[in-house]
Amino acid sequence: MKKIFYLTMAAALMCGCAEDAEDEKNTGSVHGVVNDKQTDDPISGATINIIDAQELEDAIKEFQQSAMDPNAGSYDFSYDDLPVLLSTTTGSDGAYSLEAVKAGKYYVFAKKNAYEENYIPATVEAGRNTKCDVILNRLSLRIIDNEKLGQDIDFLD
Repeated sequence: MKKIFYLTMAAALMCGCAEDAEDEKNTGSVHGVVNDKQTDDPISGATINIIDAQELEDAIKEFQQSAMDPNAGSYDFSYDDLPVLLSTTTGSDGAYSLEAVKAGKYYVFAKKNAYEENYIPATVEAGRNTKCDVILNRLSLRIIDNEKLGQDIDFLD
């Protein structure tokens, strides 16, 4: 009886290891740098999210269809509602790296306060490193008052 138990446990462990090895063979990595569009400086502390391409495309299609249909009611679209598969933050050099990304098609989202979020399509291939640099555009606020009529104010200044 003990032999059967040990054989069963050994077989289960070998299957688990085989699955892990198979998963590793079907993954790649995504890396890149996030830069400021105006200054080309690296942006530290930006959030990087990996989102399945099909999920995003389906959400956009649903949003567009509801916008065209007057009987559809309202449908609010937000990138924040999409499931994030992997996430990281850029370092002081603006660089990021995500390992063990399953092979497939994704969008790499970058966002940081005071910047417009941006996304770039990325195709991850097994055993390969996919470079995906992202550029973020600073937000500005137009203040309308008698003294500073139409003057742009930069959030980062």
